[in-house]
Amino acid sequence: MKTKYIYRAAALAASIALCFGFTAGCSRGDENNTGEQDSDHSFEITETGDYILQGGQTDYKIVLPADASSLENTAASELSEFFYDATGVRLETVTDDSVTYSEDARYLSIGENALSEAANVSTEGLELGLSGVYIDTEGKSVFMLGENDYGTLFSVCEFLSQTLNFEVFSENIIRLDEDVTEIPLMDYRIVDIPDFEYRTPGEGYIYNDTTLRNRMRMTELRDFVKGQGGIFHNSFNYVSASDRSAHTKWVSTGGDQLCYTARGDDAEYQALVDHVAAAMEDLVIANPGIEYFSFQHEDSQNWCSCTECTEMINEYGGAGSVTIVCFLQDVHDAVMAWFETEEGAPYKCDFKITFLAYHGTNQPPTSVDENGEHSTINGLTLDGLVPYFAETNADYTVALNEGSVNANYASNLAGWSLISDEIFFWTYGTNFTAYLTPYNSFDSFQQTFQYAASFDDVISIYNQCQNDNAMPTSWERLKGYLTSKLAWNVDYDVEQLTEEFFEAYFGPAADTMRSVYDSYRVQAAFQNETTYNGSRSIFHAALGTNGETYWPKSLLQSWLDSMNAALDEIAYLENIDPELYSAYEFNIKLERLSPIYMMIELYDDLLTDEELSSLKSQFNEDVILTGISRVSEGADISEVVSRYSS
Repeated sequence: MKTKYIYRAAALAASIALCFGFTAGCSRGDENNTGEQDSDHSFEITETGDYILQGGQTDYKIVLPADASSLENTAASELSEFFYDATGVRLETVTDDSVTYSEDARYLSIGENALSEAANVSTEGLELGLSGVYIDTEGKSVFMLGENDYGTLFSVCEFLSQTLNFEVFSENIIRLDEDVTEIPLMDYRIVDIPDFEYRTPGEGYIYNDTTLRNRMRMTELRDFVKGQGGIFHNSFNYVSASDRSAHTKWVSTGGDQLCYTARGDDAEYQALVDHVAAAMEDLVIANPGIEYFSFQHEDSQNWCSCTECTEMINEYGGAGSVTIVCFLQDVHDAVMAWFETEEGAPYKCDFKITFLAYHGTNQPPTSVDENGEHSTINGLTLDGLVPYFAETNADYTVALNEGSVNANYASNLAGWSLISDEIFFWTYGTNFTAYLTPYNSFDSFQQTFQYAASFDDVISIYNQCQNDNAMPTSWERLKGYLTSKLAWNVDYDVEQLTEEFFEAYFGPAADTMRSVYDSYRVQAAFQNETTYNGSRSIFHAALGTNGETYWPKSLLQSWLDSMNAALDEIAYLENIDPELYSAYEFNIKLERLSPIYMMIELYDDLLTDEELSSLKSQFNEDVILTGISRVSEGADISEVVSRYSS
């Protein structure tokens, strides 16, 4: 386990803010300070003249349901621990069957319980969904709850933000006021509903850390979607190799996908529908309470070109997706019919199948006029099917709805929205061939997220970056932080978030590290003028033919010099606060790996033997310190370490 280091913000700023009747977190409802509030992000906070903590003393207790769930217990633990860290005061935790609500009772209530019922505090009518936050002050008690346990947990995160300036930037950097002796009791009416109901982290360091994922208010889609042998690229899990050998018409002309028309053979087609429907029924039985079930084609750009598929695709404007859509519609209908039988009735649910709109299926089966307006073909719409829109062919150095390269891909999302009630959205933000080189998706995140959120039926977002890298570089970790924030509220002020990240994440070296980041952003703009962009830019050869143009030696050296200077700027902390020093050192060296690697890979012939040896040793030492695991998608960094050791 990693030791948790806490970056503690100066308590003075929060104290000044409290004097004026708001906390440091209040601006969350109005990031641009317009004075207006979004109904989904509503923060009504006024003074009561009373206190939760005064003179370092409190009468407040945490109240949990007697039958509290795991996440409710986690929420109580988080509230207790961070309250203690900030104030030195340990709150007592009690259950709702041991207390009675009154106007003068002083409780911090978590979840729906007897206390909230007695106080007439309810989420009814708020439409909070899976993760929505609700905080309400009644009498002298504060109630934190959601429609779901995740909403309750995130309500506690928001309460900590409001009262103690709590913010999580990474697993080793948490902002929290310290030496707090006074916390005013505010009259809270906070309703904060995320812009995407499901928000799956696309960075491995968040995804693999449940505690960090919870604190950054992210969720894991696998908890809400089930499939045969996993939820991604699983069609061959439903239809095994032996099945495909026994039913050759179930296999596409290329052999690497299924044929979703069974080559026009009605009997074989029905057998395929029945086969997959039976597997879906088994999944429903094994996963009570789950509504989404995944059937996704294989990770190949090929699609069946048999006569039956081709004719069907041509009828629907060249959209390969029509074959799998019609097939899955029949599977869905078969399962719905099963629910009406004696066997299936006990398992009846709001059953939905999610499938990939990706590669051979990215184009929706709709028509588009000269104005870009979509219309249905033959009245085809989706019933109980949820496309998972994932467009790898786009240019993610710009927003999905920006530039000529992305025009068709953005239009595809609009087409799916026309015929779907719900859409899962998958976007991309890294260069999968070069994890140790920066990829400028920073400029595109917000607009892409805003575009996706403009469709009411887009309910899930997954920004895939270095999901298989347990410890990506620090610029990449900034992407993880920005993604977590924008997935909640697409209108957050990105510049403000970036400033807060650098201040917290690098401490005394924040300005120096920010200067390097800003220098990179200038270089990124130049890169996009020299072909480091365009379709499938997430697979660009960053260190290939134009490597020396993209990453000039003098620029890399200036970044290295600045990062070494940043290490000098934090050196004084080593004896004063060794844990905090270690956190900042870790974060600086995590990013320093990038220019060291590029310097060696691009300019080894221009370096002296002593310079090259020093850089290689430094790289290998930093890899050991940080635990970074990948040099590109699926490629372990151990090969580089071994090469640099020889």
